[in-house]
Amino acid sequence: MGSVRWRLDRKGRKKYFIDYRCQGRRHHEHVGFSKKEAQRALESRMTDIRRRKFDGILPEPNYTLPQIREQYLRYSKTVKSEQTCQRDNGIITKHLIPCFGKTSLHQITPEQVEDYRSNRTAAEIAPATINKEVQLLKNIVKKAVEWGKIRTNLIASVRPLKTPPGRVRYLELEQIPQLMKTCPPWLRPIVLIAMHTGMRRGEFVSLQRSNIDKQNRLIVLDNTKNNERKTIPMNDTVWEIVQSLPTRLDTPYLFAEKNGEPLSANKVSMAFRKACKKAGIISFRLHDLRHHFASYLTMAGQNQRTVQELLGHKTQSMTARYSHLSPEHLRKAVEQLDRSFG
Repeated sequence: MGSVRWRLDRKGRKKYFIDYRCQGRRHHEHVGFSKKEAQRALESRMTDIRRRKFDGILPEPNYTLPQIREQYLRYSKTVKSEQTCQRDNGIITKHLIPCFGKTSLHQITPEQVEDYRSNRTAAEIAPATINKEVQLLKNIVKKAVEWGKIRTNLIASVRPLKTPPGRVRYLELEQIPQLMKTCPPWLRPIVLIAMHTGMRRGEFVSLQRSNIDKQNRLIVLDNTKNNERKTIPMNDTVWEIVQSLPTRLDTPYLFAEKNGEPLSANKVSMAFRKACKKAGIISFRLHDLRHHFASYLTMAGQNQRTVQELLGHKTQSMTARYSHLSPEHLRKAVEQLDRSFG
C-alpha cells in the first residue's frame, strides 16, 4: 500500500509527496503542490507494482531527454516549420537537457517543472517564453508515451503561467511618410509590403517570384510558421511594388543580395531599427508591422475572422491580441451615442 502526504514549504504552501513500498524497499517521491497530481502519481506507481508482480512486466524503462531528442526532432519536421524545429532544438539543448536530462521522462514531476519555471522567472525570462519551453517538455513526454518508450506521464496536467496582454503597437498615419523618408531605398518596398500584407519577417525576406500569382493578384505562401498554405490578396500598393521590382535572372528571390542569396532577416531588422530611430519613432520593431496591419484592418471595420485568416492565425484568441483599437477610434464610437440619444 502507499499513501499521499504533505508538509508546508517555506512559503506556507502544501507540498505533496507519495510514499510506497516496492520489492521490500520504501520509496518516497516529491510530486508538487496538487493533491490530485499526487494521487494520480501514486495510482500509477501502484499499478506498475501490481503489473510487475502478477504479469511479469518489466519495470518502467529509464528513457531520458538526450535519448529521445533526435526522434522527437525528426517527428517535428513532419508537422512544424523549419524555423519552429530550430527553435525546439535550441530549447531542448540549452534549457531542458541541462535541467531534466539526467531524469527519466516518466519520473519528471510537476514539482520539478515548478522549480524550472521559478528559476527561469528569476532569470527575468518572459512568462510566454517559459510556457513555450514547458509545453515543449510536455509534448516530448506525451510522445514518449505514445511511442511506447515510457508508460507514465506525471506532467500532463501542468498548467501554463498566466501571461500579460501581448504587445500591440502600430504607426499613426502621420508617422508613415516620416518612416518612408528615413528608410534606405532597398528597404522601402519591403516595409510597404509588410505593412500592407501582415506577413512575418521570415515570409517576406524569402519571398520568391513563384509565390506571386499575377493572374489573380495573390501572394501564395507554402512555407509558413504554422506549416500551412496561406494566400494573401495584393492591394494596389503591393501590386505596384511587385510590378516595379527588377527581374533578376540569377536569383528566384524578390529581395536578394548581390550574390543572389535572400536578404538576411537580421540585416533587414537592423536597417529598420535605424530608420525608426532617425524618424523619431520609439519602441517600434519590424514585427510590429503585423500589429499595424491587423489594427488598421480592425479600425476599418473588418471582422476578426477575416483578420485571422489574413494573418494566418489558428485561433481567434491570437487575433484578438492584434485587433487593437486606438483610443480615438473608440472615442468616435461612443460619440455616436450623442447622435442616437439626441
